[in-house]
Formats: sequence, C-alpha cells, structure tokens
Amino acid sequence: MDAGFERPQKRMRKGTKSCAECRRRKIRCNYLPGFEDCSQCSVRGSKCTSQGLVVPDDDDEEEQASPVLVSTGPAVGESAPRKSTGIDDLDITTGLRPPLASMLDRGKTSSLEPNAAQKPSLCETFRSNLPVYDTVITALAKNGAWWESFRQKTRAVTQAGLIEPLLTFAAQAYTSSSPAKLGILVVAYGRCLVPEAEAHRLFRLVDDLAISDMAVASSLDGMECLVLLAKTYTDIGQPRRAWLTWRKGLAIAQLLGLHRSVSGPADRRQRIWMAIYHGDRFTSLLLGLPHGFSDSHLIDPPSTSETIPGSFEQWITKFIHDCAVVAGRVIESILLPAKPSFATAMQLDEKLEAAFNSAPPGWWDLPELAPGNTDNFLVEKLLIHFFFFHVRLYIHLPFLKSDTPSPSYSVSRAACTEAARSLLQRAIVLRARVNGIYLFDCKTSDFVGFTAAVVLLIGARGSGGQSMSLQDEQLLRQAESIFQELANGGCRIASQCHNALSLLSHPPQDKRLQEIVIPYFGIVSLAERPNMARQQQPSQTPKFASTVSSGATLTSTDYNEPYNTEYSVDYSGYQGQNDLLGGDWAGEELTGDHSMDFQVVDLASLDIDQDWALFLTTVDVE
Repeated sequence: MDAGFERPQKRMRKGTKSCAECRRRKIRCNYLPGFEDCSQCSVRGSKCTSQGLVVPDDDDEEEQASPVLVSTGPAVGESAPRKSTGIDDLDITTGLRPPLASMLDRGKTSSLEPNAAQKPSLCETFRSNLPVYDTVITALAKNGAWWESFRQKTRAVTQAGLIEPLLTFAAQAYTSSSPAKLGILVVAYGRCLVPEAEAHRLFRLVDDLAISDMAVASSLDGMECLVLLAKTYTDIGQPRRAWLTWRKGLAIAQLLGLHRSVSGPADRRQRIWMAIYHGDRFTSLLLGLPHGFSDSHLIDPPSTSETIPGSFEQWITKFIHDCAVVAGRVIESILLPAKPSFATAMQLDEKLEAAFNSAPPGWWDLPELAPGNTDNFLVEKLLIHFFFFHVRLYIHLPFLKSDTPSPSYSVSRAACTEAARSLLQRAIVLRARVNGIYLFDCKTSDFVGFTAAVVLLIGARGSGGQSMSLQDEQLLRQAESIFQELANGGCRIASQCHNALSLLSHPPQDKRLQEIVIPYFGIVSLAERPNMARQQQPSQTPKFASTVSSGATLTSTDYNEPYNTEYSVDYSGYQGQNDLLGGDWAGEELTGDHSMDFQVVDLASLDIDQDWALFLTTVDVE
C-alpha cells in the first residue's frame, strides 16, 4: 500500500447526531443551548468531536473494548489502570459512595483532577512565597508549639497514632509535589510570622489557590490544610472567616461522603470530618449563626475500628459527639424568632448533665502545670472542657437577666454563673506559660474567656448587693492580669476586653443608664441602684455609632468594693448586626477615624477588634 495513501473517513450512519465519543460509548448525546460540548463529554472531561471529523486509527476497535464504563469492567485476569485523584485518595466504601464520587469514577479522567501543568504551577507559587529552607525551619522551631494541638484536632475523636513532628513534616513538604502539603507548610510558616500583614497575605494565598481548588481540597491532605487554615483564622481572632472556611469544608466533606458511617480503615477520614464538624459548631455558637449540618443525616454516632468497648477512647468519642449535638440544638433554639423556651433549656441541660456525670474519675480536675510537662493530650482535654462549659453557658444565657419574672429562672441563672466560672478557669489555664510559651494561644478563646468573666461578674453581683466570693474575685483578677499582659504585647482585642471588664466592675456613679454592646454576646446595661433597691431601669436600644479606645491606661480593679450598680444582660448574639445591613447604614462610615466605608467592608476578614467598633455604641470604654 502506498505510504502516502490516506484512509478515507468513515461515513456516519444517516440520521445519527451523536458525537464520536458518545457513539463509541453507544449512549445518547445531548447538547445544551449555548454549549459547544455535549453534556456527556462535559461530565467526562473529554473532547467533544463531531463524527465527520474523526479519522479512525488501528486502535479504534481496541479502544472501543477498553474498560471505560464501570458497568463493563476489565477483562478476566486484567486490571484497568486508573489515575489517582483526590476522590480516589479517600477510598470511600463502594456501597456508600456519594453521587458525585460515583459519577466521577465512571470516566477515564476526572474533571476535578488537576492537569499536568497546574499541579507544578501551584507548588512553585507556594514555594516562591516561602523564604529559603533554613529560614523556614528556624521560624517553625521557634514558634511551632501549636503544631501538636493542630494534630490533636485532626485526631479529635480517637487520639490514636503518633504525632509527626513539625520539623519532620516541613522537611518533607518543602520539596513535595503536593500542593496541599505545601499549603499546610505555608500556613504553618505564616503562623510563625510577627508582621501580621504578611501572615494574612499567606493565609489568603492558600485560601485562594488551595482551598478554593476542588482538585486540591478534595484530597485528605487538602482537607487537613483546610482544617489548619480555619483553626488559624480562629486563633488570630477572625471567627467569621473561620466560619466560612468550616462551611466550605462541610460542603466538600459531604460531597465526598465523609459524613457517612464508614467501617474499616476510615479513621483518618473520620477524624478530619469530626474536626470540621466541631469547628463549625463552635464558630456558629459564638457568632449566633446557623450550623451547617443536620445531625439527622448522620447514620450512626462516630466510631472507629481502633476503639475497644468500654475504653476511654470509646467514651471520649461519644462525649464529644453528645456535646456537639447539644450545641446544635442550642444554636437552633437561639435562632428561633420566639422567646427562648425555659423547658427546652432544662432538657438540654439534662443532656449535658448526663454527659458530665459519665466522665471517668479525675476527668474534670484542673491540671497542675509544671515546667517540662509534655502531656500531648493536656491541651486537647482542656479544649474539650472549654467547649462543654461554653455550650452550657449559652443554654442558660438568655435567662441571666436580673428582671426575669419567674423565680424558677434563678436555677438557670445559677447554672449559667457556674458554667461561666468553670469556663473562665479553663481559659486562664490555657493562657498559662509552660517553659516560657503559652499553653494555647488563641484570640477567639481569649474573647470567649472574656464573655465568661462578664457573665460571672453579672451573675455573682448583678441582682443583689452581696459581696463576691473570694474565688470569683481571684478569677476575675487573674483574667484582668492576663488581658493586661496581652494588651501590653500589642493585642487590641485583649486591650478592649480589659477596658470593658474594668468599666463593668467599677462603673461611674452618675445616675444614668449606660449600655455596652459586646460583639456576638449582647447588651450589658448598667444603672444606679435606687436606694440600693433591686430595681432595673428599662433597657434602651443603642445606636451603632462610636468606637472603642485602645490607648487607655490599664489599671487594676477592686472587684469587692462597695458598689451601687444594677446589672442586666440581654443576649442577642449575632443579631445585633442586622441593623448594619439595612438601608440606614448604606454608605455611612462606621469607624471613628472615618477611614472605612461600609459598602466596601470585607466583613469576613474583620477580626474581633474591628467587629467591636461596629457593635460598641453609647459608651466609650476608656
């Protein structure tokens, strides 16, 4: 046969409108309006070619018999090679594969799989934003004490397995070809930077390039990168951006089926899912926003193949899950337009009381910190305590007002005060220094500790003239000292917490109602007690106008001196910002220096310090 001879094009059967690939697969071809490719080729990620332009080659018959569809399968004794994707990384049990994963598994390639050029490009972008290797290692060695807490977070249920040291991980990730591992390294290095602007730039880089890329985020390493980024946003005092990141993680995890009960070697997937699930519950409870997952969609409570019936691992698994479920119920109760139900609060408190009493001996004891304490589970244990008492405080917070009509509310008031006391104790321990390093460094936790101090102050002396107990007085002094130390180090959030706590504990006696609106918490009203009577002046709705001063001189407060002030708190959570989204605020400037227009404010990136400027109103905390 002449070498220059070209084989004639195969004529398609008259009346066939399918593309070449759909005809080869023997499936119906559908074109959507405005799209050049048919819907089937778009799903497979393959090129849609008209039959009239196809030149069959010698391998046409062999390709046609290749095991492309799951239904045909490979020939007996043969295995069909398949590229690894983020979906395949998750090794989801076939019987529980979600629709998206099943659909992507049917094609030869996945539309989520990064192409050959994209993956190295992401890695080079991340590496180009890191300094030389020695500089990275030096920074991580100096400021990497948080790593164990992060690894414990991804192992929030089982506590199993050894924790890979940060420097070992960094040595592997620095030259890795995995964008997700490099993303973790970039976030880890950003956490060690002192210039916050540069650190925030690195966080945004990972958020934009890794977390927003489904091909990267859908792998196990990508999900761990998301967990670290969301935790970092929480630690630096940006709970709203953390909430958005947790919500994105929930969406990806559900697409991959991580929320389903899986048996076998699924522990890592389950730990990551529970870390995202708990993170969403914590930030939703703090912000007063809806949580992102309904507990009715869980097949079974989380379990692992490594737990032994009756063991501590099995108990801690159930305990954390029960607390998270109650937190979801509390969030739903808070968001109801109707007045909070006292009966519902008592039912939720009973569930937490049952969980509290189920703990093994010594679980609720506060640890005695000593130099050289290397208990890796210590921080995780304290954070579990922290979450438990945070949930319990929010159950009873709507009934803390001193002018509540029913005497039965005193039970809820006492429970709220006791939860605040226990929560503040854990917050103080978490801020203790061990070998010169904070046991746990998180601005959002500091703020939650501040709200616990406010509740303790109001609960202990808000509706009566009795003196505060020595234990409560000591706790408040310790909290004030911690906020002052952090404020002296340049933390504006701690400075505002200190100033507000000082004002609440020693308000000016000028016979006028004063109100402090605390972000994500509510309105605290202070008024002179007429003739030392237990009367509360009516509350007034504040106007969002003024900002807080962070340059005030920080002084100590006498919490037990005679006072003549009536306290009242009206919990409103995140609902206080509803007015900010209305027409009255369109185009108005919200900060004291008139440098920020509301129409261009990135609400997700505001930290608690800037949020306070949006909430605070009639009182300048000085």
